[in-house]
Amino acid sequence: MHDSKGVARLFAAPFAIWAAIFIVLPLFFVFYHGLTDGQGAFTLANLWEAVQLEYLQALGLSVELALISTLICLVLAYPLCMILQQIKRGRMLLIFLLFLLPLLGGNKILLIGNIIEQEFTAAYDWQLGSALSMILMVFIILNIVLEAFSGRDAEKDVEQEVKS
Repeated sequence: MHDSKGVARLFAAPFAIWAAIFIVLPLFFVFYHGLTDGQGAFTLANLWEAVQLEYLQALGLSVELALISTLICLVLAYPLCMILQQIKRGRMLLIFLLFLLPLLGGNKILLIGNIIEQEFTAAYDWQLGSALSMILMVFIILNIVLEAFSGRDAEKDVEQEVKS
């Protein structure tokens, strides 16, 4: 018989290589550029610049719009599913696009993602763009941690209901 751990490692190797190239390496470059100046010397000045009022306002607006769009999606999701269930197959895509297209607009507002993109592409300020990306990563990680803890509580509630 084959060693199941050895087989699992063999199948996991391509993913580990892919993750190292496309996740770990880019994160290293973001942190490197965010914590160094143009000459490669360590500095926290990029992070200090990233927490200035104009960038914090863009981050706040991004969070506010994310919460609003989440609420809108939650309110529209159930009725949209009911509508799509009743509509013939050919018109389903049209109705779906009518709901989806307004959510794709709005790239003229200075949201944090737009500012990061501008820092990398238009201003060529890799250090500031990386520092802003690091701040955005903190928000993403906090969201993941909160989701993980809320998911655990929900699982415990379900387990207790099943036992009752």
